[in-house]
Amino acid sequence: MSVLLSRACEYAIQALLEMARHPKRSFWSVAELARRTGVPAAFLGKTLQKLAQHGLLRSAIGRKGGFAFARDPDEITILQIVEIVDGPELSEACALGFPECGGDHPCPFHDDWSRIRAELLKALSQRSLKALVERGRLGSR
Repeated sequence: MSVLLSRACEYAIQALLEMARHPKRSFWSVAELARRTGVPAAFLGKTLQKLAQHGLLRSAIGRKGGFAFARDPDEITILQIVEIVDGPELSEACALGFPECGGDHPCPFHDDWSRIRAELLKALSQRSLKALVERGRLGSR
């Protein structure tokens, strides 16, 4: 499990990367994506539906249905996926979990985390699915 992202977010990114690796294929069934990524199908289906509700994917019912990109993978950043699946926690929450942490009442790690978070958010906003597929390495099946 990732240190920063929820399991749902990890699964979403893995599934979308698998889809982006095969640009000529249109619709993917949840079962096929689950098989190829090792992600539980029921869990993946709910996550993909959420991405469809936010316009990153489109869905179709039927034998040849499933999920397809609603936008080009080059236009979908990792940060967009994170914000849809995990919400604003990464950009807003205290790294140590203090609910009152902020500019007025910083925790002992606040300044360090603010700098780290700014760099992390910048990197996630500059990396598209297509760019990560082109990098290759881990995750290709």
